[in-house]
Amino acid sequence: MSGAKWRVGRLSVGDRPRAEKPEEEDWAKLYGQPKDPRSIESIEQEWSHWRIKENERIEMLAKQRQEQAEIESKSRSPSKTTRSTSSERNVVTESQKRCSQPPLSDDCMATRQRVLPLIIFIAILVLLAYTGASRYDAYRSYIAKVNRPNLMPIFDRKLADLKAQFPTQPSHNWGVIRSAFAEVLNNSHYEYGPAVLIILASKKDQHVASCFAEKLATSLAKTFNPTERPIQLNGAKLSRSHNSVAAKHTIDEAVRERDNFVMQFDSLEQIDSYTASIFHSLCDYYNSPFRERAVFIFTVHTSEEVEGRHRREYDEMADSVLNEVWDELDVNKRAALIARLTGSTILLRKESRRVC
Repeated sequence: MSGAKWRVGRLSVGDRPRAEKPEEEDWAKLYGQPKDPRSIESIEQEWSHWRIKENERIEMLAKQRQEQAEIESKSRSPSKTTRSTSSERNVVTESQKRCSQPPLSDDCMATRQRVLPLIIFIAILVLLAYTGASRYDAYRSYIAKVNRPNLMPIFDRKLADLKAQFPTQPSHNWGVIRSAFAEVLNNSHYEYGPAVLIILASKKDQHVASCFAEKLATSLAKTFNPTERPIQLNGAKLSRSHNSVAAKHTIDEAVRERDNFVMQFDSLEQIDSYTASIFHSLCDYYNSPFRERAVFIFTVHTSEEVEGRHRREYDEMADSVLNEVWDELDVNKRAALIARLTGSTILLRKESRRVC
């Protein structure tokens, strides 16, 4: 009995009902898909229909807005003259609409028509002035080069006489002197300058250094002009006045409005830092006020031993002396000033016989 019940309550695998296979219509119901897929033509037709409807809707809205605007303008009821004037002023060109700019009034247009020729005329004047200045500078450069002969051969002969008077001086001293003055002696690079030379000597040989500087300055001045004499200033004498402003004015007056000159300045280390600052502009190679032949020859005296010094030490010795006496200057200004002065430095040797 129990076996029979068990057979009734539990069906065998073969007796189970089989699941029915869904048809295509059932799948369409489940997933919302049509039995047959839509064609491209039907989609394009539907899209065209929708686009036509949308255009009609936009046109209808535009028409409604236009009617609403007309109703509002009629409700204001302006006079005919006012309406015509307003419509004339509100005329906007297509380019102004595109640039989102308001139309110009008649007064603005008239002002622009009057100002524009004036601006063009001023621009032409500026261009002509600039062109004329450039041509004048070029002409001046040409004339200066033509009228400036090469004076180096004349100076070489005078330098040979100096070598005979100071035979103890090493050969590299004469080479530094010649190269320091080359640009102001030949007929090239005339727009640059001036030439600067430092004659470094021991304090025991101040007289020899001053004599050498005077003879060298005189030779240069006579090379430029046989009747020319060098400008002579002494730092020790200028410092005795204890008036830095007056000392600076003396230096400025000595070279003002002069193009061809040679200055011999003895005892440069004796002047104070304020007075020395004038040489920052006077001895600037690129921005100096002198555009012709200008030469500065300075003597500087050191308490260090000068015998047996190598050539590479000359600039460092001069820098050391000037940095010490001009320590009140700002370090950057002092460095720039000393760099302008010590570009060409020679160390004067003591002569075996009395020269001066």
